[in-house]
Amino acid sequence: MFTGIVQGTAKLVSIDEKPNFRTHVVELPDHMLDGLETGASVAHNGCCLTVTEINGNHVSFDLMKETLRITNLGDLKVGIG
Repeated sequence: MFTGIVQGTAKLVSIDEKPNFRTHVVELPDHMLDGLETGASVAHNGCCLTVTEINGNHVSFDLMKETLRITNLGDLKVGIG
């Protein structure tokens, strides 16, 4: 269970639809990248997700179909943040 404190907001910069899941990429400010690594848990729009990739300030999360179905993450659009 995620027990951290929300530290800020970030803009959704990319959505990549795949056959069985979707990848969201958010752009984090530098101060939120300190200590962040692949596999870490991060709150994304109130849902605890696992970081799947870090590329500079862009951080990726894979969202399974069930997550998209039962949360509002499936309704998000690029640019929201």
